[in-house]
Amino acid sequence: MIIASDLEGTLTTGETWRGVGKYVSQHGRKWIYRRYLATHLPTAVLAKAGLVNRTRERYRWVIDMAQLLQGYSATQLAEMGEWVAQHEMWPQRRQAVIGELLAHARNGAQIVLVSGTYQPILDAFARRMVAELGNNAAIVAPIVAIASPLAMKDGLATGTLDGPLNVEQAKVARVQAWLQRAAAGTAAIDMMYGDTLGDLQMMELCRAPVCVHPNAALRRIALARGWRILETG
Repeated sequence: MIIASDLEGTLTTGETWRGVGKYVSQHGRKWIYRRYLATHLPTAVLAKAGLVNRTRERYRWVIDMAQLLQGYSATQLAEMGEWVAQHEMWPQRRQAVIGELLAHARNGAQIVLVSGTYQPILDAFARRMVAELGNNAAIVAPIVAIASPLAMKDGLATGTLDGPLNVEQAKVARVQAWLQRAAAGTAAIDMMYGDTLGDLQMMELCRAPVCVHPNAALRRIALARGWRILETG
């Protein structure tokens, strides 16, 4: 079996923008982050009031926030990912949902994390899940992490993404590309855990969608289609 899962809202209530903002503020870029907030908060307020598309605004925050990491080396990006996972994502994890995924892994399933967060953050979160697995002969492969890659030039982050933010159709495209490489196109996603419409296209491709604390829009779809809704942990 191949089981995929979103990260934010599904496996954790932590948020990329908060974690990265805290990191850069504590690592020499506090004023850069404050300027970023000053330019982005007005639209965020409009989104919260329903005057601007909230989902699109959340995506824009993550896309634009990459500029705060401009000039970071690959090593520094990895350190950032570890810090955000340790201080933002992992402390706010949904342990019951993670427990389900790890139980599947112990029974031989391949786990694929697919998220709009930055690749170093998802890599660090996946490593923590692997550590919880321990030694088990049934585990067939490490947990795969497919996220939004940060663009690099001459060994340094450019402050942009390398391709589209890994949400909606981009999630599908990257997972399908991984399936082509990993299984020569013969495998499919059996289950997909998600929490918003940003995961819907992935859910529609799998055999058994699982909606974790879904927002109102995804909940309506889940109820209409008889999809499982998980609201624990």
